[in-house]
Amino acid sequence: MITTTELRAFSPFENFDETQLSSLLATATLKEHKAGDTIIGKNAHAALRHYLIEGSAELKLSFFERSIIDTSQQALEELTPADSQMIANSACTLLCLQAQSIERCLQQNAKLAQQASKQSQQYQFAEPEIDWMNRFLESPLVQQLSAGTIGKLFSTFTDIEIEAGDSIFSAGDEPDAFYVIKQGRAEIKTQSYSSDKGSTIPLIAGDYFGEEALLGGTVRNATIFMPRGGVVGRMSREDFLDTLKPALIQQVEDNASLDFGPDTDNILVDPRLFLEYQLSARSHSVNIPVALLRQKLPELDPHKTYYIAPEGGERSELAAYMMRHAGLNTYLIPSSN
Repeated sequence: MITTTELRAFSPFENFDETQLSSLLATATLKEHKAGDTIIGKNAHAALRHYLIEGSAELKLSFFERSIIDTSQQALEELTPADSQMIANSACTLLCLQAQSIERCLQQNAKLAQQASKQSQQYQFAEPEIDWMNRFLESPLVQQLSAGTIGKLFSTFTDIEIEAGDSIFSAGDEPDAFYVIKQGRAEIKTQSYSSDKGSTIPLIAGDYFGEEALLGGTVRNATIFMPRGGVVGRMSREDFLDTLKPALIQQVEDNASLDFGPDTDNILVDPRLFLEYQLSARSHSVNIPVALLRQKLPELDPHKTYYIAPEGGERSELAAYMMRHAGLNTYLIPSSN
């Protein structure tokens, strides 16, 4: 069995005290897996959290999308979105901890942190209040909207108070809403296998989030929480799809007359996976899988006009939004179905 010092190297145990660490190890077990064994199945709701001690595992998002994990400070469950699997890539050793015990310790620490924060407030200067509405109105998202859509937008938000340390949503959750921060600060904790490599991204009043999972039809790919609490405006999935989505994705009206190729300023982008693209690629198209689009955006010529092929479905809609949001002149070609 590992020691409390070794356990503290994993997340979220960095700030756990010795008593908490010892109690977790008292009920912990070590489990051995052979290569090919399923560690976490699809849509699993295990009572345990698995930490990789030795060996490597494979995250299987789909038949084409896989990644090897040979070191991770996080529980493998946190790296495994819904409808995916974690499989032993080699013989490996896993530390198994009770999920409920971890959650109880986190709740205890959150309460202690909240109490300490309240006690120290009398010695701190209050943070300057940020005009969330002006920041939101000046954002790239709202700049794309008509005055009528902006009016509808504000009427659909419901204010939600978030307690200190609480998550707004977690990685792997189904997308149910779009959010804007009205008071306080939030932090995005990205996944270690994402392009942000597990980094933490700060958000302030006026920042918004949650739209990409709604447009792409994917589960949440990050956890967002408010260290000191605050207020967010929440727009339901239904209101988002009715009010915002039609305004965020421009569709070309007449694609029959479009020309693509080296002699034009038009670029046809297919956001599907490479293997899908190979099977049914349109002529003169370029393949930029939507999972790689964010890191490719700086390389795209802002003087060109981009058209998104519809074969990717919701991925095509997400690609059209991301490129337009980045300031590129982008249109979605409507599906012929």
